[in-house]
Amino acid sequence: MYVEMRTDFTDNSLVQYVCYYYLRRIVLAMTVVLLDDVLVIQFFIFIMSSIFQIILVGFIMPYKKKRHNLSEMINEVVTIFIMYHIFCFTSWVPDANIRYNIGYSCLVFNFLNLGFNLVQMLGCTLIDVSGFAKHIIAKRKFYQNRALQKARFNVNGTFTSRRSRRK
Repeated sequence: MYVEMRTDFTDNSLVQYVCYYYLRRIVLAMTVVLLDDVLVIQFFIFIMSSIFQIILVGFIMPYKKKRHNLSEMINEVVTIFIMYHIFCFTSWVPDANIRYNIGYSCLVFNFLNLGFNLVQMLGCTLIDVSGFAKHIIAKRKFYQNRALQKARFNVNGTFTSRRSRRK
């Protein structure tokens, strides 16, 4: 999480973002434990914390790359959609057939979010592997060129080094 964070803030925006990150998790855990009989308030707090997270990421832009900030916001929006779907499994929707169909819709949103995140992870992995491969190839070429500079072959195929030619 912290590897791609921007550190060039002149104010305490990054501290606010990180503090909200942990405060949000504490509040959500306390909400589930303390308000276990009031499900509507749990949904409200969870959805409002996701909306505030989107606003915070949009204003602060805590990550170095724009795609990481956008990914964070997309994940929060999908979380809100899933929470609205789960809200439909309460007594607000009494018909079992409607709940059944909403369950499929919830699964579609979950799989779309999973696919989005897997594509991002695969892309980042491929970028990292290609960078590592380029580094290894460059290092190999460097050592090959270095070995060629140190050793020379005579016309008749015998090996001579630079030192032996100087004598």
